[in-house]
Amino acid sequence: MTEPRDPASAHTDFDIRSPFRSYFRVAQDLVLKPEAFFRAVRGGSLWGPTFFVFVTYLLPSLVTLLIFVPVLIYTVPSFLREQFDLGVGGVVVLLLVMVVAILILGTLGGVLSTLVGALIWHLFVAISVGIARGAGFRETYRIGAYQSLPYVLGSFVPLIGILLAMGGMVYVGDFGVKGAHGVSMTRAVVSVAIPLALTFLLFVGAIVTLVIISSNASS
Repeated sequence: MTEPRDPASAHTDFDIRSPFRSYFRVAQDLVLKPEAFFRAVRGGSLWGPTFFVFVTYLLPSLVTLLIFVPVLIYTVPSFLREQFDLGVGGVVVLLLVMVVAILILGTLGGVLSTLVGALIWHLFVAISVGIARGAGFRETYRIGAYQSLPYVLGSFVPLIGILLAMGGMVYVGDFGVKGAHGVSMTRAVVSVAIPLALTFLLFVGAIVTLVIISSNASS
């Protein structure tokens, strides 16, 4: 007699060996069953979430290339030939270096910012969940890594994109903390709400400071 399958076992981290299928499966889990997903994958390797961030930030990097490469091809070669007396080969090499630099800065920058953000956020998670409770930093990093998806997707939407990105990150963050750290939804919401409120206050403070400085400079 076959034992019933645990529904949570269907949830697995992003797998670079099957990037397209795995990516869309993880994206579906984040939308439909985020708590079950994070509960199922906790304690696993961090390579999957890290590669997920890398692939997620690769998308806007490619879009940037599609927008700016035609501009570079149209303007840069003539400038380089005039200023540095480069031949066709030198111009092609420099253009390739620019393309690679955009890809590297976009993807690795996304991974690094995710790591730093998770380090800062984990302080609030630890306080909300309880010191020496929960699943530790590795699970907070995992949540932050998968939060990159709504963040990047929101950046493509004009005007309301930032609101959609923040809403998606809060949704994944709340259910992620609840599932990965095994706490109540109240504690999970607090762990997300405190840094979000502080970020908003810092943003408002920066805007007010700029307005005061500009008004003083004009008077």
